[in-house]
Amino acid sequence: MPEKDVISCSSMVACSAHNGAAVEALDIFDEMIDRGIEPNSVTVVSALQAYAVTCNLDECKKIHEVAAWKGFQLDVSVATALIDLYMKCFMPDKAIDLFERMPRIDVVSWAALLSGYA
Repeated sequence: MPEKDVISCSSMVACSAHNGAAVEALDIFDEMIDRGIEPNSVTVVSALQAYAVTCNLDECKKIHEVAAWKGFQLDVSVATALIDLYMKCFMPDKAIDLFERMPRIDVVSWAALLSGYA
């Protein structure tokens, strides 16, 4: 691909994450950040899904910081993906804290929180 943009990178991150290639998805995400391509909320959700598989706590903190920096942290889809990540990585206190700060909670948010206790 001659020139990458947020749409092409987001697509590659999402496809990799959804096809079980979490490490590849995160490599693409990191390359995107290194090239100065700013992620959108779709990119962040896909990266969070990949991070939830790896449970690398340092990287989890990094993506949460990106979400906060971009103003996506309390967006329902991003916040739900963060809750899912924290529950899968055995950090329920962080998940509950974020859940309680969400301005809008939907059934998917509830499911992400509750499934972590299953």
